[in-house]
Amino acid sequence: LHQVRHEAHTVKGSAATFGALSLSQASKETEYAATDEDHALAEQKLKRLLVIAEETKVAFAAWFKKNTG
Repeated sequence: LHQVRHEAHTVKGSAATFGALSLSQASKETEYAATDEDHALAEQKLKRLLVIAEETKVAFAAWFKKNTG
């Protein structure tokens, strides 16, 4: 859980920096669940985080392709 907390914290800040607010929020929820040592909730939040991360990646790739010719 320590590693999950650390990685979620890192993603939270990075996502907020480039405007991926859903990803930042999901990271925050994952970080807090891991900090509270709630294994079941942390696993649930991490699964959701991974889905949102993939959606964010696809959205940014599409935006980049559209806006860079």
